[in-house]
Amino acid sequence: MVFGPEVYVNFYLFDLLEKKEKLKAFGMEIYDCCFKNVISVDYNMEKESIENVKMLIKTIDLAILLGGF
Repeated sequence: MVFGPEVYVNFYLFDLLEKKEKLKAFGMEIYDCCFKNVISVDYNMEKESIENVKMLIKTIDLAILLGGF
């Protein structure tokens, strides 16, 4: 089972710099839902975060990639 009552989740949210406010609002919505399995919500749009993305890609168990205009 991928998700269940004993699986805890860290969210790492990335987006374009101009979408910073919308990304923060999305992160707050996750916290507002009070899911007991959510450990953290981290979001970063800085150029330095590209190195963090490379590191995360090597360590994540599940990635959801969305795109569109």
